[in-house]
Amino acid sequence: MISQPKNEFERMFGPYEPGHCFDLENCDVVKNAQGIKIAEFLYLNIKDNHINIAIIEAKTSIPPYDEIDAIKQKFRNSLALFAAYYLKRHNNSSTQLPQKFHSVDFASIQFKLVLAVQRPDQKLMPGFRDLFKKELKPIVKIWNITDLALQVMDTEDLRKHGLINTQSE
Repeated sequence: MISQPKNEFERMFGPYEPGHCFDLENCDVVKNAQGIKIAEFLYLNIKDNHINIAIIEAKTSIPPYDEIDAIKQKFRNSLALFAAYYLKRHNNSSTQLPQKFHSVDFASIQFKLVLAVQRPDQKLMPGFRDLFKKELKPIVKIWNITDLALQVMDTEDLRKHGLINTQSE
């Protein structure tokens, strides 16, 4: 869960099993550095020997085109920060990143990049999804992420995937 949610939408995420959520925005590296653009959190889901880590960025509405670069930077920085913590590049890596994340084989992780949108204009969603996938193509290629793992989800999708509280909204 997001430990210090900025709005009502962020309060809807979770609850998750202990150790399956890493609050990126409130980790020491981000708090101690100025201006690092980062997603809200990582969610670890292990099911049938498949290891998935979803990087979640939350918006209350579909962001304007000029914010896409910032979102792209948040996903890129989030992947890099996770790798740095996983590889124990920081003194507090063992205490900051939950042990469940450290216990998985890095090479086996399937990453998902999820832009969560609380109240999207449904008429704009198909076009925005296409734009989002196009703009994040370099990250997808570098990290060998499947196109299906690049997702724009509204609250209904988030609820179906167990990412937000079923009692929310």
